[in-house]
Amino acid sequence: MAGSKNVLAVLGLMCVNRNFRTDFFVEPTQKAQLVFGTMTADELEQIQRLAGAIMIQRGRSRAQFVSEVTQACEQVFTSLECTCPMPPCPCPDNEDLY
Repeated sequence: MAGSKNVLAVLGLMCVNRNFRTDFFVEPTQKAQLVFGTMTADELEQIQRLAGAIMIQRGRSRAQFVSEVTQACEQVFTSLECTCPMPPCPCPDNEDLY
């Protein structure tokens, strides 16, 4: 499976936009399509893995996986130490994708 810059863009957005992150875990495919449109089969599988919908490792539940990914993304978010409402600055606001 080839890596996808589109999937990496979704992961990056999950790190800098809390609302997108929350919504992504509810509707991963739909939210990813807002970012980059139509997905290849590989990208769809990668998005499903990123959302914890398939192939969760080490016997974790989806809830545990989502919690771990959310915490990791939140660490990235807080490490930016940015004073704007939603980094990166100048930042898109949380409504940009809706």
